Amino acid sequence: MIMIPDKSKKIISYKDLFIGDFWRYFVRAAWLFFPAIIFLVFTYLCFWSLNQGKDVMIITLENRKVFGLFFLALIFWVVTTWYTTRMVAKAKELQDSDKHLMWQTLRVQGPRILAFTCITIIFLAFFQLPYPETPHLSKGVCYLLLFLSFSWYFIVYQVCNRLLDKPYLPIPQQLRFWHKVRFINYALILVFTLVVIFTKWIWGLIILLLIYQVGFIIFVLIRRNIIDAKGDYSSLDTEKYEFDNRKVKAWKKLMRLVTDNEDKRYFQAFTSIGIIATGVYIATVVSVQFATWIGPFPFIFLAFGILLAIGNFITIFSIIMRFNFHLLLLTLSFLIGYFVEPHYTRLVKNETGFKFEERQTLKEYFYQWVNNPDRQKLLADSSVKKIPMYFVMANGGASRSGYWTASALSKFEDETGGEFSKHLFCLSGASGGSVGNATFFSVLRSKERLLKNNTAVNPCWQASSGYLKSDFLTYTVARTLGPDVFRNLVTLYNVNDRASALSLSIEKASGPKDFLYDSLGIAFSSIITQKNTPYNLPILCINTTRMQDGNPGVISNIRISDSVFNGRIDVLSLLKKEEDMKLSTGVVLGASFPYLSPAGRIDHKKCDTCS
Repeated sequence: MIMIPDKSKKIISYKDLFIGDFWRYFVRAAWLFFPAIIFLVFTYLCFWSLNQGKDVMIITLENRKVFGLFFLALIFWVVTTWYTTRMVAKAKELQDSDKHLMWQTLRVQGPRILAFTCITIIFLAFFQLPYPETPHLSKGVCYLLLFLSFSWYFIVYQVCNRLLDKPYLPIPQQLRFWHKVRFINYALILVFTLVVIFTKWIWGLIILLLIYQVGFIIFVLIRRNIIDAKGDYSSLDTEKYEFDNRKVKAWKKLMRLVTDNEDKRYFQAFTSIGIIATGVYIATVVSVQFATWIGPFPFIFLAFGILLAIGNFITIFSIIMRFNFHLLLLTLSFLIGYFVEPHYTRLVKNETGFKFEERQTLKEYFYQWVNNPDRQKLLADSSVKKIPMYFVMANGGASRSGYWTASALSKFEDETGGEFSKHLFCLSGASGGSVGNATFFSVLRSKERLLKNNTAVNPCWQASSGYLKSDFLTYTVARTLGPDVFRNLVTLYNVNDRASALSLSIEKASGPKDFLYDSLGIAFSSIITQKNTPYNLPILCINTTRMQDGNPGVISNIRISDSVFNGRIDVLSLLKKEEDMKLSTGVVLGASFPYLSPAGRIDHKKCDTCS
């Protein structure tokens, strides 16, 4: 163990890895700091392992207007990790003091290292992106650098500590020196941040993350130096408190943590920042347009900071009350979620009065399609040898497949002068393919109005591609990291879940100026086929799966019969007469991805086979 006179500046060496006491206290510290560690693991999984997380980072690099929001959100998460985890350690020391040198070192350095590692994980994630303007390293090398980053922390820590240590100066001069260095530290960070924001320099962004790490270490060292020089006492200094800790009530212990001379101002500052951050967090959760403005990458770190603060507050309360409230809440969440359905499909009232059981069958639709006057002319023309009949099948592949499907189909429509849709019989797809099919279907449904408003050579492609460039993710992520975190614990029937949020994003995220804005918000009853009624749009089949038994289902504008469709479930036939489903909801049911759009129940039966 390398020692520095001040107890708050002890560090850990690699020799300690071979000491039994280190591992004993390390496990204890990991258990104590597990909320912060969990969010570090989440960050690693999101941006190192999931392709969707890497896509979010690439979107940020392509839309560099959100660099400023990203920096603010990252700093908030880092500061929240350090401050709230530090308060957890302080509460533990207040409740159950342990003077062992190894524990004191881990208690002090643990929150700092966790905050430092927040930046490290994001820093190394940029090196793993399939993006031409970023440096590239293999995941193995990144793992090695992540391990070596702890050495980087202690090297920077020791160098900064020696440069800041001025024991030969009188205390007033020491304070002036530290205040000056702190001001310079803040000023340099602000200047470099503004330079990167305005220049949108990607290498500058990566370098800035290293500057943040150094700046953070300087901040915590100067903070400790000033507190010690001023003699500001901590609630852990029992000699300066006149009452016995064992006789103090829980609420007084909480107040002691944040109102002593050491933490009072920091708590006030953190509370003010937290209120602003919470306001932005709530605005993102409730507003689609605000969510599309902030973007997914900054919001994830904002949400991590808010949720971590809640998690660490529960930890502090658990320590003071000597009861594990985390375990209690998780148990209740599991039990409530087991007995109560938390995810119902977003259904609306059937305003049209059309009945789903009166949709045309496949045979009826085919007869109508063939008997269309234009096709009858072609059939009567002896010079015509073949009449095209197109079936489109679009596979999944997240937003990429949706964008590609809609773009390709729109190109066909534009370049054939509308002949493609005249011979289009069916659009069938799953997951992202259904998103693309539904987008092109909406273009066809409003094509006459589109051609009046857009005289370009490729109006269909412009409409579909422009719409699918919208941010459908942030509002969905906001619900995932917002109400859905507590959905199993507090049954929020009147609050849309993340699947409903995705369908709402599909409707509204493009903004009112977009041609296809709210076009997928139309009810299915308005676009279904009707017996003996002309219908000029293709069949639309959105393929989905019943979660309980894996049976395939279809959401379609025609009636799905067992004999023709090999026993597939006609999802719309399961709705009550007064119920309807929006096209966006159908698309989401066909594109469920459990992390972001879970399966939704469409009835109130205990099981799908119950009568």
